[in-house]
Amino acid sequence: MRLIDPLPPRSSSFAAYPSNVLLVAYAQCSETLRHGRHCERMSDPSRQPFALVTDDDAMIRMDAAAIIEEAGFQALEAGNVAEAIGLLEEHTGRVSLLFTDVQMPGGRDGFDLARETARRWPDIKILVASGARSPGPGEMPEGAVFLNKPFSAEVVHTRLKELFPDGERPEPLRN
Repeated sequence: MRLIDPLPPRSSSFAAYPSNVLLVAYAQCSETLRHGRHCERMSDPSRQPFALVTDDDAMIRMDAAAIIEEAGFQALEAGNVAEAIGLLEEHTGRVSLLFTDVQMPGGRDGFDLARETARRWPDIKILVASGARSPGPGEMPEGAVFLNKPFSAEVVHTRLKELFPDGERPEPLRN
């Protein structure tokens, strides 16, 4: 099965695309990314830094991954903390950004993931998002940035510019 080429940009309406077609394309792309290969909707992934997007809600994760890709990253996706840690271990030294939701299934949340990521992979920049909970004292690792949900691409891109110095930003964030 081949992915829809190209998938519609997230900033446009999905109304013109049947949901079952979009979800099939997303599911295949997401599965492809889990195994370390790029999805056809990405442009020249060999030149893009990796970002790991973690959210248990597939539609929100898909939207966040698209925003991250628009910023110039190649998005890997995880639906929970254990899956995210597995991808970080598999892609050690290649992931430069963790973008995670707070509420996750499985007993560990996005704050746990952020702290473990900062401890094990200190070079990874961390962006934590939630619409239900703000961080308390000590929940976020030093240097991590918190973002309230819902968020727009513009807000995410602004936060990414805060996290990455000029010389480390992907091309789309340099303007």
